[in-house]
Amino acid sequence: MNKKFLAVAVVSLLTASCAGGSSFGDFTGGKTSELKSCMMSEGQVALLNGTLTNGTVTSVAKTISATCAKRIAGIEETPATVSLATAVLNGLLAK
Repeated sequence: MNKKFLAVAVVSLLTASCAGGSSFGDFTGGKTSELKSCMMSEGQVALLNGTLTNGTVTSVAKTISATCAKRIAGIEETPATVSLATAVLNGLLAK
């Protein structure tokens, strides 16, 4: 039940962030989808090497957020980028 709820919440968050007036688009210079792709790729690597677990989502999200925000959008990590990374990672774990 909790995994289904979490999956629905993640999908809702990601869907809302893709909408025209997305709050994520404001800080990425229109590179939200590229930022999500980077976070997904980095998250899959962390999942495969065993560093991404339910207990490490927050720390991995901060690391991935900093890496992808700098690489893709040329910005520093913000609470919004960490939130996006957390949603992406939780989506990976829910699969």
